[in-house]
Amino acid sequence: MLRYLGYGYRHFGQKPMQPQTRVNWEFYALVGGRCAPWFGDRPKPEKGDLETNIIWVFPPEHVHGWVGERKRCRVAVLHYGSVPPVLAEIVRRHGFLRHKLSPAQARRVEAIARELQPHFEDPVQASPLYVQKAQLELSLMVLEGAAMGRLPTLAGLAHGKIEHAVHYFQEHLAEGPSIAKAARAAGVSTSHLRRLFMEARGESPRLALRRVAMERAIDLLSETDYTLDIIAELCGFAGASEFSRAFKKHHKVPPAVWRAGILPPYQRPVRIHGRLQFLQENDRALKKLQRYGAHK
Repeated sequence: MLRYLGYGYRHFGQKPMQPQTRVNWEFYALVGGRCAPWFGDRPKPEKGDLETNIIWVFPPEHVHGWVGERKRCRVAVLHYGSVPPVLAEIVRRHGFLRHKLSPAQARRVEAIARELQPHFEDPVQASPLYVQKAQLELSLMVLEGAAMGRLPTLAGLAHGKIEHAVHYFQEHLAEGPSIAKAARAAGVSTSHLRRLFMEARGESPRLALRRVAMERAIDLLSETDYTLDIIAELCGFAGASEFSRAFKKHHKVPPAVWRAGILPPYQRPVRIHGRLQFLQENDRALKKLQRYGAHK
C-alpha cells in the first residue's frame, strides 16, 4: 500500500534534512538538481558528493537525511508499507540500493508520481492496481543495476519453498499459523524450512511470520475502522494487548499513533516566491516517533 506520495522541489542546500528514521519502504528519486543522502553514522556529504538523476530505495528503520547545493532540486518520493520480496531481500543485504537514472527513466519517474496523485488523493476501486503497477515498475527500474545472477536449480527450488511458506502465512494469518503447518504446506520438514529461511533470507520463519502479520496490521489500520481487538484477531494475536505490544516492538510506535496519522497524506506542491515546492514529508512523523524513542 502507498503510504506517502510527494513530488516537487526541495532546497536541501538552504535547509538540509537531518538524518532521521523512516517508518516505511522509501523510493526517493532525484530527477532534477543535485543532492545526496546524509547517513546518521557518517559525516555530512560535501559538495563533491552530490549526485543527479538517482533513485534510492531504503528499508524501514533506515536512518538518513538529505543535503544539496544552493539551487533547488526536484524529487519524487513514494513510501510503501511493503515491497516485492526479491527487492526487499537485496535491499536488506546491501543496506539500501541506488540506481543511476537515464534521462528517459527520470522523466518516467516524474510521470509515475503525477499519474499516482489522483489515485492517492481520491482512490477508486482500481487505484490499488495502479499503485501496485507503479511499485513494480520502480522496483524493476532499481533492480536493473543490482547484481542478480540466474538462480541455480536447487536455489530456485529453495526460493519456491520459502515463497510457498510465506504465502501460507498470508492466507492463514487469522488462524495463528504454526511454522510446522507452513513447512508441511511447502513440502519440507520444520527444521529444513528453518534452514532454508536462514540460508536465503538470514532470518527465521518466525520472524518472517511476524513481518507478514505486521504488514497486514498496517493495511487494516490504514484502510478500515476495525477495533484493535478485531485487527488482533485477523492478524493471529490472542487479543488487543498482545497485538499492541508486538506492533510497538516492531514499528516503535503504538498502533493508535499509527492510525492517527503517522505520515501526512499527499501534499500538493505550493507556490512559494514563484516556485513550486512542498513541505518535508516526515515532520509530523518525526515528532511522534521521538516520543516513543524510534528516532535514532
